[in-house]
Amino acid sequence: AISLSTEEGAAAIANIVNKIMNGTAPNKERLTGATLVPLVKSQSKVRPIAIGEIFTRLAARCLLRQQSKDLANYFAPIQMGVQQPGGAERIVHSVRKAYNAGDSILSLDLSNAFNRINRMTIRATLSEHFPGLLRYFDWAYGHSAPLWYENGLLTRSQEGVRQGDPLGPALFAAGIHHVLV
Repeated sequence: AISLSTEEGAAAIANIVNKIMNGTAPNKERLTGATLVPLVKSQSKVRPIAIGEIFTRLAARCLLRQQSKDLANYFAPIQMGVQQPGGAERIVHSVRKAYNAGDSILSLDLSNAFNRINRMTIRATLSEHFPGLLRYFDWAYGHSAPLWYENGLLTRSQEGVRQGDPLGPALFAAGIHHVLV
């Protein structure tokens, strides 16, 4: 057994994370799956929270950091929710400015949007604008991934971006950007 608090342990973690980032990690079925934990919202409603693998989330965070400047530049000024410091505040100020100028304002709430965005649309945007994310995306999203509940398989994630994926908001934004433009 390797102790994670040693140089050997750190190297082992870096090796796994690099393989995930490069789309070459084995066991993708396990590494892209998630465990569902029920969050009770009311007496009759439960919201499942998906908790994905730590190594896959770590790899996604590393990729997000590597691509942060390119993502910010690509989505600005249309989308302010990806790699835009103070994005929410900028949205409020721009809406207020538009309202005060007499412009029309439309607010949309897309039901379950992250889970329904088309993965091929995301992939097309990545292929054209973010090739550095493509190997990870194909590895992580090029198949359905298992969602486990307690001791068994409950269902599979087949569409959209995964809950808890640090790249999820950027991937979603990539999937809708052409519509917003």
